[in-house]
Amino acid sequence: MDTAKIRISLIIPFYGVESYIGKCLSTVYEQDISEDEYEVICINDCSPDNSEEIVLEYAAKHSNLKLLKHDVNLKLGAARNTGLRAAKGRYVWFIDSDDYIKSNCLREILSYCEKNNLEIFHFGIQNNKGHIVRHLIDTDVITGPEEEIISKKQQSIEITFPWNRIYSRNFLLDNNLWFNDLYGGDVIHTIEAVNLCKRIKNVDRLYYFYRIDNSSSDTHSVQTAEKIYNMCYVLAREIKSIEPKMNDSWRHLVEECAPWRVNSSLKSILRLSNEEQQKLFDLLNANRELKKFVFSMGKTKLKLLLQFPLLTQVISYSYNLLRKIK
Repeated sequence: MDTAKIRISLIIPFYGVESYIGKCLSTVYEQDISEDEYEVICINDCSPDNSEEIVLEYAAKHSNLKLLKHDVNLKLGAARNTGLRAAKGRYVWFIDSDDYIKSNCLREILSYCEKNNLEIFHFGIQNNKGHIVRHLIDTDVITGPEEEIISKKQQSIEITFPWNRIYSRNFLLDNNLWFNDLYGGDVIHTIEAVNLCKRIKNVDRLYYFYRIDNSSSDTHSVQTAEKIYNMCYVLAREIKSIEPKMNDSWRHLVEECAPWRVNSSLKSILRLSNEEQQKLFDLLNANRELKKFVFSMGKTKLKLLLQFPLLTQVISYSYNLLRKIK
């Protein structure tokens, strides 16, 4: 394969998705540009099922598919980084292996990217049931912070998926924009990328279907103490740490993100079992510095829940009883 011809690299990490990855790859090969103009990089992050066998079936038919393997499970962020290091395309698209893309969309996507010399191309969100989850505000080519101000922060602070963005590979590499190993680390990557971006364009178009019926995915899995601890508290502290690096024009929007994440945990805590609630209290009590940070960000209601476990159990029982009645 002539790497000089590769216009875009589709990076697809996989783990435990044998029920879904076939659909993902079938749409990757229902495209309107020739296969020597794009590459498909699949990264096996020690998948325990038959996902790799399905990938190999596609590799036998398509010479532009490359399979990479991890010796140990490194999680999604590291797998995306492995794909990015191997990529040869001018642009990269990070695709989750349980999702899929629109047929015959690459020509249009690349037309937007190449014509406008974009660092980030950003489009709307729909799920696999065909419901539109997020419309975008169409823009000309602008900077990342300008996009955030126009869109009232919905694009990178509240909606942080990498799969509804096409990135310039050199933009990511030149700025050392790698995914981290935090739970929900997309948030940090997206905010930092948008902050540095000089050429971004939004279009209210839909090219990607994200799956809402995979209960094992991080996005749709049941809330646990560990998930709340990492997604709401550890991640919020990391967001707080990058605030000083943000462009002055939109720092005030980023500053809202850490307390929003901390306080968004309130309802999730009430829905936990007593056992999971206790696990959360134990995790926080074992990390006094993080607990202090959470209390500095938290509203009064959240502080009461985290400070008094018995009160939390009583409120939780009443809260869940009312939910059942409704």
